[in-house]
Amino acid sequence: EPRDAQTQFSSEKFPTVSKTLPILEYLIERWDNFARLPKFAKIAYAIRKGLEKIQKWYNKTDDSNMYFICLGLEPSIKLEYCKAKWDEDDYEKGLTSFKKV
Repeated sequence: EPRDAQTQFSSEKFPTVSKTLPILEYLIERWDNFARLPKFAKIAYAIRKGLEKIQKWYNKTDDSNMYFICLGLEPSIKLEYCKAKWDEDDYEKGLTSFKKV
């Protein structure tokens, strides 16, 4: 659920960097779907403005290879997540930085 995303980010017991991209990608996908539903037509503008903010922070993850590397090192995620969700160029770029570590 989208409401659980904040809880995932604020975990105090476990590192959360490896969860950053999957959570942001999940939120972007879900909110985009919500904005298209007639049920949410009255608040679609607000949802889209929220999406702009999430996309802004998601785009900032491109400034660091740390996110891809953390995904690759996370035992429950590994590189399969990136391979399945990302386009080939982004995946190859991340894999190159991962191999350097």
